[in-house]
Amino acid sequence: MRITSVLKLVLIAIFTAFLFLGVISVFAIVGDSCPEPPCEEPPPPCVPGPEVCSSSPPYRCNDFAVYKCANNFCGKAGGAMEQGLKWYDCVDWECSDGCNSTNGTDIVGGPHGPDQIGPYGMVPDYRICPAAYNDWGTSPPTPECSGSCYPAPELKPLNDALLLPKNVFDGLKLKLPINFSWEDNVAKEVAKAPNFCTVGSYEFNIVDPPLSKIATDTQIQRTKDPVYNLECLLKSDTDYQWRVRACLDAGGTDCGDWPDSQDFSTSLAPELISPYDPDWEGTTSTKNVALPITLDWCDVEEAQTYRLNLYVVSGGEKICHPWLLKTKGGETICEPWLLEKTTRERYQEDEILYSDFSDQKMDFFTRSTEYQWQLKTCKDKYGLSCADYGQLWSFTTASTTLPFTSQLYPADDPTGKNPVGLPLVLQWSDKPGINSYYYEVTPVKGGATITGKNTASQSLPLDYPQLALNAAYKWKVNSCWDYEAKKCETAFSQEWQFTTTGRPPQLLYPASEADKIPIPLTLNWEDVPGASSYVFKIQGDDLILEKVLNESEFPMAFPEFNIRQEKNYSWQVKTCAWQGARGACGSYSGLQSFKTFRMSPPIEPNPTDKGKLSTDDKTIAWKAVTGAKAYQYQIKYLSLSGKETDPACLALVDKFETPDTVNINSAFIELKCLGDYQWQARGCLDENCEEVGVWSSWSFSLMEPGDIIKGAGLIPCGQPYNNLKTPWNEREPCQFKHLFLLFKVIIDFLLLRAIPIILVLLTIITGLIFYTSLGQMMTMAKVISLWRAALIGLAIIFFAWTIVNLFLKLVGYNIGIFGNWYQLPM
Repeated sequence: MRITSVLKLVLIAIFTAFLFLGVISVFAIVGDSCPEPPCEEPPPPCVPGPEVCSSSPPYRCNDFAVYKCANNFCGKAGGAMEQGLKWYDCVDWECSDGCNSTNGTDIVGGPHGPDQIGPYGMVPDYRICPAAYNDWGTSPPTPECSGSCYPAPELKPLNDALLLPKNVFDGLKLKLPINFSWEDNVAKEVAKAPNFCTVGSYEFNIVDPPLSKIATDTQIQRTKDPVYNLECLLKSDTDYQWRVRACLDAGGTDCGDWPDSQDFSTSLAPELISPYDPDWEGTTSTKNVALPITLDWCDVEEAQTYRLNLYVVSGGEKICHPWLLKTKGGETICEPWLLEKTTRERYQEDEILYSDFSDQKMDFFTRSTEYQWQLKTCKDKYGLSCADYGQLWSFTTASTTLPFTSQLYPADDPTGKNPVGLPLVLQWSDKPGINSYYYEVTPVKGGATITGKNTASQSLPLDYPQLALNAAYKWKVNSCWDYEAKKCETAFSQEWQFTTTGRPPQLLYPASEADKIPIPLTLNWEDVPGASSYVFKIQGDDLILEKVLNESEFPMAFPEFNIRQEKNYSWQVKTCAWQGARGACGSYSGLQSFKTFRMSPPIEPNPTDKGKLSTDDKTIAWKAVTGAKAYQYQIKYLSLSGKETDPACLALVDKFETPDTVNINSAFIELKCLGDYQWQARGCLDENCEEVGVWSSWSFSLMEPGDIIKGAGLIPCGQPYNNLKTPWNEREPCQFKHLFLLFKVIIDFLLLRAIPIILVLLTIITGLIFYTSLGQMMTMAKVISLWRAALIGLAIIFFAWTIVNLFLKLVGYNIGIFGNWYQLPM
């Protein structure tokens, strides 16, 4: 290739020379033309012949240097490079046509070699000759840094005092999480000349079970890291070996030698996850952790339950979280919270522990507060068989504005229309993150304001005499996030108003100066809102009474109370906030008077005055009298009726019977003598008729219902009237002979009423049998059998009369065969 270029340059030079000579010749001919004698004639042109070429034998030419890797070993392991020479085959040539000739050199073979091979340069200890230079090339190889050449890092002990975050031990075992660290000896060594190499990462390794993690620093964890870099990768209560090696690249793929591994063991305590503590000691807390808080940790396989310890840090002092305070044996202790075993998800077959403690309602954690927490693993469900606690972590919640507390009870009542009772419990809502409250209760018309704090609940009990009776108050509440009501929001809740009970009630009945008030009466008054009891007082005419009541009414009657007819009384009531009064009472209402009635005589008698009472009606009645608990009545026989034939009735004329007392406005009477009667009735305030009203007086005539046509009954005796259609007297007292009359009445009923109905029904049944038989052969036989039985029965019934008479005649009774068997003359 180099010979061809030289040949081109020679030809260009020859062409340029000929061109120059031609130009000079032209100018010479023009300048040398002579008029006389004439110029010489030019020689004839050269005529080219066949081109003839010749060449030399091939020879070695154009030697050049080449390089490659002798091996790809690290420099410290004998890595080397080498160099040599390569060449080409060349020939020289020349060609001529008799007029012109050309020559040159051509490469006809190669490159060949290399030969003269020898070492080239050196490979630094932590570099290698790259594989890209494993073949001969004209460029010298550039050794590259190789992580495989790096020496092993020096591991630091896990109890290194300078380690941050520092590992926490439980005896010889480590509490998770664990920090691993090593010296930067590799980085310092490989950076020296002539290596000038760097460490891009480290491969952290747990030998068994195998675990690898890439780190970019000389320790697995830094205090600036937001989370633990080996989160939940190491198990509690397990033995491990660890090691680390330096790598050239950031991905940890080109790495050097492993050092001897270090042994370590983890404790049974769970590994905490979040909120993350950067120093693992609780001294430097994570700031501004958003609410709500979820405590998270890694599950421990052996755990059945966990015990959670919570602390509130106030003024640099660690205080037991109030939710964990318990009283045992008269002492207050901080009892760790027991987290029981439960299912995480419904679809999981096996129950596993929750690995977190969620406070979505913000019951445990609130704003702007520093907390510390730690966990221990328990192997029983009661949290009794537990290991030591793990690391103590700390975090501080964010300064989030808490929701406003709203009042619940009593309702806002600016007008005081609905007074509240005492004791009164002010109530307000429980909002997330609020742990205490500051309250103010102020009298509307002046007075001392009631202030204080409440850390136990969302309520404030108040009672008399803290609150005056029949007084208006305003109240409001402020939300606080600490447990002492010292760290509170700047704004209070709305200001509500209430009025305490105790105002004098309005007296409703009897009205003032009312007259003719019936007895018994129920005095009633306004049901004052919030009142728990009342003191009722009444006096007048040998009556003085004061009584504590729970209802807004008081019934009075005679003789329970000495309240009598046509007497004047006065009464008043006061409201009390407590049951049974007990001193928490307001002022009496104004005195109010009334006068009782005189009980009026009964009216609307039955029978009516001068009316008639049938012997079959044994009841007298009258309209109920207001206030009457009982009644008295008496009857006087005035004269006999013309139909009365009983001589004993004559002795009863003009005699009042002794008054009878009844509890209702009617009476059952037994009058046997027909004639005229006078009767009276009056009401009584009491059941014994000690306080009575005025007699009424009426008259009536007792008579038989002779003109009243009534059907004969089955009973032929002891009736209040005589049925004229029968041959016997139904008013007669029942005797043995009436038993036969009873049989006669029953037979008459069957013959004259029941049998015709039976025959009609039998005819209907016969028709139904024919209709539903559908032409069956046995139908007519069944019908004939049915009617035969019916006719036999009827014949027996009709002949029974004669048969009975015949039987009685045979046994000696004086009766004809066709006589009346129900009459037994001997």
